[in-house]
Amino acid sequence: MAQFEDLSNFGDANPPENNEKIPEVTPFELAYRHFNNLWADTQEHLADLLKTEIPYDLPVYIEDRRIAIRRTSTLYLKYIKICNNLIKCFENICHPQKRRYLRKICDPCIGRVLELKKELVLLEKSSFNI
Repeated sequence: MAQFEDLSNFGDANPPENNEKIPEVTPFELAYRHFNNLWADTQEHLADLLKTEIPYDLPVYIEDRRIAIRRTSTLYLKYIKICNNLIKCFENICHPQKRRYLRKICDPCIGRVLELKKELVLLEKSSFNI
């Protein structure tokens, strides 16, 4: 028992004073921070994805169809996740300039999702997914 702190004055009416004041945060501020952080994370993911994606200037022919499908579907899923996060931010951020900017980012991202979907349909040679 010697290793534990003495808790005999635990129920004291006068707790020790702490000089730090805990800031009060409103739910609006929490939501504002959350969606700004989500937007920043999504921008980082999009920048990383654009760096790793092969540019249109250098088309690469992949002989194995399964590898091509796997790469395209991975890109497709990453772009869908990014689009969903951008749309979530667009719907919840109140700042009009940020909303305009998010819309400008979101539209090409959705276009890229549609391009990748068309590519996947062509690779799988299935008209069922159209």
